[in-house]
Amino acid sequence: MRSMTSLAGIVILITVLLSMPLTAGATTYIVFRYDDFAGDAPGVRERDILRKQVWDAEQAVDRMFQKYGFSYTIAIIPNRNGVPLGADTEKVEFIRNAVSARRVEVAQHGLSHTNHTKANHRPGEFRERDYQSQFQDIKRGREILLSALGLNDIAVFVPPWNGWTNDTGRVVEELGFRIFSADCYNYYDSAEGLMIIPYTTGLRGLELLVDGRCLPDAGIVVVLYHPHDIVKYADRKNAYFGIDKFEKLLSSLSTSPGVSVETLGRLCNKCSDLTAQRFRLANKLNRYRAFWGKLLPLRLLPAVEPGLAYLSIQKYSQILRPWYYLTVAFIVGLIGVGFLFRFILKSRLSAKWRVRMDIFAAILSCISVLAELRLLQRGYHITGIRMVPALFAGGFLFGFFLDLAKKFLCRGSAPNRA
Repeated sequence: MRSMTSLAGIVILITVLLSMPLTAGATTYIVFRYDDFAGDAPGVRERDILRKQVWDAEQAVDRMFQKYGFSYTIAIIPNRNGVPLGADTEKVEFIRNAVSARRVEVAQHGLSHTNHTKANHRPGEFRERDYQSQFQDIKRGREILLSALGLNDIAVFVPPWNGWTNDTGRVVEELGFRIFSADCYNYYDSAEGLMIIPYTTGLRGLELLVDGRCLPDAGIVVVLYHPHDIVKYADRKNAYFGIDKFEKLLSSLSTSPGVSVETLGRLCNKCSDLTAQRFRLANKLNRYRAFWGKLLPLRLLPAVEPGLAYLSIQKYSQILRPWYYLTVAFIVGLIGVGFLFRFILKSRLSAKWRVRMDIFAAILSCISVLAELRLLQRGYHITGIRMVPALFAGGFLFGFFLDLAKKFLCRGSAPNRA
């Protein structure tokens, strides 16, 4: 009887062991990045109801993070509306205590969050500005935060409106920041010496992932939220998420297996490939999505990802491969169609009309390219969709230049007659 009991126990043990996964699931990292925290002038919160509501909500959110044992990154505007952070002793004390408790990581959010771009351009504090002016502002903001908070270093820089240029990357690197956090859509080259962790979604995007139980294995979800997400602004009602739903999210994450809530700095210590290469791959995938999303339904496109997470270099490389082939085939095909169209018209139109068509194709190509460059100069994301007419016209003009080359070669090879 004892032997039978032992045998049954062994069978049960083997069954349990075989049913267990061979390897533990990869960790999903969640980072909360709160932008636009700033000091208020003395007495402002007593006179301004909205400012008091924001401050109360910020403290309530902080208590929620403390309750669940999570930490977050807070991007602070050093000098908003001419008020340096140090002038608000209550908020300075709040940040100092949260940093001491290792609950908050301080990031610099520009200098004053002032828009310096032209009308009809995408807003940004550092867009369209030269290296020297950016250097002075970022350096001044860094000094204000270090002095007010008694810190020796600030590792993270977050540009207002997520807008930056090559010079911004240079300045941030030269001033000693180690981590840069903006978005995945920026078209500028990234600084090679910085760890780059763009935001990937908002609170609603994270809610979709959590409710659908589709948090990505070995992925990074950087959640960006602002004061208008936790307090209802009259002009931003649609952005409001609410404190109660926020706490529900944190509660769900606290019981989710394989989920680790980190700050940007701690995340860099755990993930070594948060490099410029990873950023460029994410940037490229977002451009492919934006381009093809305007041409075809998403269900017809290959490997469509939700785009709510920052994936690994290996994962991006796998996802990008079919998109790359599809895009190359489309470009070659569109140029070929333009060339074929001219070839068909060539035998049906007079020489005068062929010249007119060639001139029209050249004008269309220039307009298409200039439209793309114009939006680039205004700071908008490049998708390439405005280049489609230029590709077709390019194929058309290829036929024109091919005809010119043939005439030139025929003329050069014609026999000389005495």
